[in-house]
This record gives sequence, C-alpha cells and structure tokens, in this order.
Amino acid sequence: MSINPTSSTEPKDYIIDIPFVNALEKSNIYNCIRDAVILKIQKIPQLQSLRLNVELTLLVCNIIENSINNNSKHHKIDKKQLVVDILQPPFNLNTQEQQQLKDQIDFLYNNHQIVKLSVFKKAVNGISGWFKKKVSLS
Repeated sequence: MSINPTSSTEPKDYIIDIPFVNALEKSNIYNCIRDAVILKIQKIPQLQSLRLNVELTLLVCNIIENSINNNSKHHKIDKKQLVVDILQPPFNLNTQEQQQLKDQIDFLYNNHQIVKLSVFKKAVNGISGWFKKKVSLS
C-alpha cells in the first residue's frame, strides 16, 4: 500500500490499531481515568471553594476505587497518587496541601469510607444513567 499525499484520505486512516502493552497500557489507563475525573469534577459549581474538601476527596476516591481493577499483576496503579494528580490541576496544591490530601485519603480509607460498589449497583447505575440520557434527549 502506498500513501498518496494528495489523497483525500485522512492520515489517521493509515495508522494501524495496535494495542498498548505493559507500561504503555498502565500509563494510558492512568491518564484516561485522570482526564475523565478531572472533566467530571470541573462540572461542579464553585469548585474553587471546595479546596481540600473531604467530601470532594471522598467522591474522587470512590470514583477511582470503582474505575480501576488492580487485580492484574501488571497494572498496579497507585490510587492515592492518582487522587493527588486529579486534584492538583484545579487547585494548584503546594507540597503541604498535597500531604494534607494524602492524610485525608488515609483517614477515609482507614474509616471504611472508600467503598467498592457491587456489580449489581454498577449495573443499576449504568442502566439508570442510560435511561436518564434517553429521557433527556426526548
């Protein structure tokens, strides 16, 4: 197959879809989850007033807990660091605040506040989210 630069075909059409493996896959998962959660929390009104808010930290922790499957021995992701990386951009946390955030995460974890949803609850949430989208489009 030759590539014709004058062709109307987009360059992306020539990229072969080869999956990421090992460190690249782990990095891709990490960055996708980080970016998705950052987009989600940026929708919160008056986000800047929630700097180091325990409820916001708990929300992010629960989203991550239910988004990452750390059962694979190749893709262990540091969830605590991911929470810090998510809350760093909107609040520009300094080193002391990052440590305070890590202490909040430890407190939430030790007091069993970070919970993994059951498969049933995940399914119900998925179906209700789909239904809400369909109703809002009508």
